[in-house]
Amino acid sequence: ALPFYSPARRRAQPLVPVRAARCVARGVALRGARARTPSARAQSRPDSIAPDAAHAPVVSALTTAIARAMRDYQLPALSIAIVDGNRTVWATGFGAADSVHHLPATAATVYRVGELSSLITTIGIEQLAEQHRVDLDAPAERYLPGFHPANPFKSAITIRELASHRSGLVREPPTGGYADTTAPSLARTVESLDSTALVVAPGTRVKPSNAGIATLGDIIQQVTHQPFAAYA
Repeated sequence: ALPFYSPARRRAQPLVPVRAARCVARGVALRGARARTPSARAQSRPDSIAPDAAHAPVVSALTTAIARAMRDYQLPALSIAIVDGNRTVWATGFGAADSVHHLPATAATVYRVGELSSLITTIGIEQLAEQHRVDLDAPAERYLPGFHPANPFKSAITIRELASHRSGLVREPPTGGYADTTAPSLARTVESLDSTALVVAPGTRVKPSNAGIATLGDIIQQVTHQPFAAYA
């Protein structure tokens, strides 16, 4: 793996592991829906995959943990899959995807992508770095010549700093931010950052920034000459 934190700067694990996680869980609090405790009948839901004997103990433990989490955090729906190697060994849903129409959550329930966008984007950047198409320690301007947020500090923002949330950029871009419903293009979103100023010096603090992840997405577009959605 290519760690986004440079060992020379700070001891840290790579931001994006090369190996895929063995367990992927998706949960979301759906507006207007009431949380339910997972039932023992979850395995009979559409699109579910029942565990084999080898994985039954971990499924039992996870089912208990899911019930507790849904109760404590008032989650109306959660879908989960366990992948062992190339085989899905358990997949099911808990709670209600639509409480009004009494539709249960299943293994195929679609949720808002949320923070998975960051993971997908940084994996894409790491892939390009492994192909020697992106230098993680190069300034972002190398790939986005028009990228010029006000920077009163001496150091330029690097790709590594964007990926590790150490760029110093604002959290949300003026256009295309978390609450923006106009669906602007990714390029337009990144262009809007030119009207902002860095909050802290690049590389000095971990400061979560959706603006930084959007910038990485635009870099992927420029390097691969295709829309981000097509690459991802």
